[in-house]
Amino acid sequence: MSTRGHIDFNSDKDEWLVTTTVRHTDDMRLVAGARALPARIERAAEWTLPATIESVRQVSATLGKVTWSVKAKKKKKALLARRKSLIKHMTGGEERVLDTGQTLAGFQSTGVDWLTKVGSGILADEMGLGKTVEVVVALETLATNYVAPGFNAFEALILSPTSVLGVWEEHIEEWTSIKPFVYHGAGRAKVLQAYHSWPGHKALISSHGLITKHSYQMHYGSNPKVGEPGEFNHYFNVVVADEADQIGLNPNNKTVRAMTAIARGSDVVWPVTGTPINDSPKDGWVLMSYANPDILGSYDRFAKRYCIERDSGFGEPKNLGLHPDMEDEYHWVMKPWMLRRLKVDHLPDLPVMEPQIIKLPMVPAQSRAYSKIVNDTISSYENPDGSRSLVVAMGPLSKNRFLEYGASALPIVEVDEVKGLSHKASNKFNYILEVAKAREGDPFVVYTWSSREAQMYVEGLQEHGIHATSITGEISDHKIRTALVKTFQAGETPVLVITNAASTGVTLTAADLIILTRPSWRPKDLQQVMDRINRWGQKRHPQAQIMVSDGTLDQVRLASLAGKVDIQDELIISKTALAKLLRGEQKDLDNARQF
Repeated sequence: MSTRGHIDFNSDKDEWLVTTTVRHTDDMRLVAGARALPARIERAAEWTLPATIESVRQVSATLGKVTWSVKAKKKKKALLARRKSLIKHMTGGEERVLDTGQTLAGFQSTGVDWLTKVGSGILADEMGLGKTVEVVVALETLATNYVAPGFNAFEALILSPTSVLGVWEEHIEEWTSIKPFVYHGAGRAKVLQAYHSWPGHKALISSHGLITKHSYQMHYGSNPKVGEPGEFNHYFNVVVADEADQIGLNPNNKTVRAMTAIARGSDVVWPVTGTPINDSPKDGWVLMSYANPDILGSYDRFAKRYCIERDSGFGEPKNLGLHPDMEDEYHWVMKPWMLRRLKVDHLPDLPVMEPQIIKLPMVPAQSRAYSKIVNDTISSYENPDGSRSLVVAMGPLSKNRFLEYGASALPIVEVDEVKGLSHKASNKFNYILEVAKAREGDPFVVYTWSSREAQMYVEGLQEHGIHATSITGEISDHKIRTALVKTFQAGETPVLVITNAASTGVTLTAADLIILTRPSWRPKDLQQVMDRINRWGQKRHPQAQIMVSDGTLDQVRLASLAGKVDIQDELIISKTALAKLLRGEQKDLDNARQF
């Protein structure tokens, strides 16, 4: 078989120089980072690529047999050895006692070793394995071993959801010698001044919500660069993007572009998430673009090389997943740069939680109100030709707050606005009250998607003499959130009510029961909720329950969660079918769908 190309190595620019024929031009354009050079020989083409082992794999798959210069062979051998070393550090590991007296589990010790050797990479351990501990110990290792005394201090930037700012501060204080500074809320200017004045190793901890306020947005596609360098564009030895998937998964997103700018200005970037892929391979591309943009190249090239796409009808193609023929190459390319371990392998004593469905009939007043909401939600009018058209009065079903509230309690409505919920006419509150009485102070968690609903449960329980508190998105002070979690973990609060906006990354292992006030649309959301109690540090057998109100939209969610029906998109259905849908009569769902 004749060779189809030649590879040389430019050590000054750390690039491959690939020479091939012009007939391979279209294929070479799909190799990550490939840039065409003016041809010096007729019918030949020259390309430069970042000198990575991943680009070698792509070029070899594209061209087939190639020849190598002596310098290129030497560089390739070194890169293969590094890849082998990184993969080796993904396994093994023994329990380790740190100088602080804390103990790392064997798999956590492995995670620390991998982080300190990979440079930039994605830590994607399943939720509940203790990623925060792994990261802070890795930061301490880098600060201690890689920064010489007398020189500039080690600096880290940690960007996380607001709900876990205090968790990061606490872990850094407990596990490291690094000084944490939480930059959030009132008094930020003083915090920043103190941070810059601190002479030793330090970490600036801030929230996703401040990313665009303190960084410019990088150019991407047709989107120009926006803004000027801000505080987060200051040089940091390490940038940690905690729950990185929540920053955004669209490369055109302003926050994603700002996060990319922050990443480009630092030596090491660690995107951290328990859910690296939510909906499509595009999600993984965004995370890798923070950590090491040379590995997968531009999104357009990545999608054309690895994915199946179709026209979405809205301008941007819809990604349908990896192309079967490219799966092996994709996983080979990604393997050294993303560490993913599962609880079932490393915490075998933790059970695989299967939620129990608690079906509840609505109380009479609540049932009457829900029926009225359904009737008020839908109406129809007569067309000139005598046919009738459907009108949905209050927007898409997935956003209909009146129905959401009505399935949980009697809404208190003023001028078409829900002002509150009555626990005295709530089937779900009644059930929670029964559980609280039966447990006699044994802590448990209630999870709801609404701060208004959380308030109803807390106030109702307190009226019955049961101490309960809530952590919702309305609590902006991270110190208050941290104190509430500590109180619960100490067993001093029998019932803690949390919302989605306030619970990301929070550890609540004092509870062995979590009750969800309604089903989620997506299995991923359900898993994240259950992992609040089913994680490293749990000593009991945790359980989850999902409350479902009979004859309501809750039953539609339950069907969606089970994979029996997908109601993520807006529906166009008949008036009769819509009414049955809102009342949870899922036997008619398949006949009702018209896309």
